[in-house]
Amino acid sequence: LIQLPSGRLLLATDDKLYFSDDDGLNWAGYVSGNETANYLYFNQPLPNGDLLGYYKNAMYRSTDAGLNWFPSSVGLQMAETKQLVLLTDSLQLASTHNGLWRSTDAGDTWIRLLADTGSQFVYANHPIAICSPDSLAVAMGAEIWRTTNGGQDFTKIPPPGGVPHGDVFAGRGGRLWTTDTLGVLQSDDFGSNWQSIFDGKSLWEILELPGNILLALVSEINNTNQLSLNRSFDAVALDDLAVVNLRTECASVVL
Repeated sequence: LIQLPSGRLLLATDDKLYFSDDDGLNWAGYVSGNETANYLYFNQPLPNGDLLGYYKNAMYRSTDAGLNWFPSSVGLQMAETKQLVLLTDSLQLASTHNGLWRSTDAGDTWIRLLADTGSQFVYANHPIAICSPDSLAVAMGAEIWRTTNGGQDFTKIPPPGGVPHGDVFAGRGGRLWTTDTLGVLQSDDFGSNWQSIFDGKSLWEILELPGNILLALVSEINNTNQLSLNRSFDAVALDDLAVVNLRTECASVVL
């Protein structure tokens, strides 16, 4: 889910790229080329306006707001990469199946900041949540870790029920969202405390819009074959004010 400078929202699914021009109330399919990203890396364009996405185990780039996509050589092009984050032109973070990695030379070389030592594989679309260049949270296995010094030290901040889906999302002011065994959780203090905001649901994507509006893409916690788009006006509870039924059978919608 990504918001363009024009205000248009883009939503990537397995079979189509959708767009909305009214803050997510109505959606239409995007007519695009044969190669279309079905996974978006960021919730905003790059500084030069380009979009980065994932298609056929490689990174793809769009220079025309998602109409056309072509292979990109920027950063990592590894099938095991869960998420790539560009903090500056040279500083990149990547989450893989064996840990959290950082590059300071635009992806030419990498060092591992945190090893994934979990004994159980947990699939994740969005394991990295950036609050600031130095403050981030990362899901590893069924745990969430945070750092406030750019990765020099990490502290474990898992919710009581663990993180069975391995995704974590960041909002303004240190706010975090994740899913535990019972539903969607929110933290207003960078993971120190958690509260339930959507019981029985699993969070796949969330985006804060001006005016204290939240858009969240969720599924039933035990059935991920059908996703719904939910909208909240109070940035706490997520009501079914706008629901879009989109065919997506794998985790391909990412912030």
